[in-house]
Amino acid sequence: MGTEEQPEVHDIRFGDDGRIEEYDGADWQPYGREPDEGEEPLFRDGEGSSGGTDEQRDGTGR
Repeated sequence: MGTEEQPEVHDIRFGDDGRIEEYDGADWQPYGREPDEGEEPLFRDGEGSSGGTDEQRDGTGR
């Protein structure tokens, strides 16, 4: 068998169920807040509360 490296605090991985997990120093925990059923995941890559600029959100800009 191979040897696994000991994870460090805040390491992340995909769990067996495909969800992202974060190592808290003792165990792997779900990473961040998971969306409620029917709610789409929120990804932020820009400015503003829902990501992007106002122009990107309303379709008038890039």
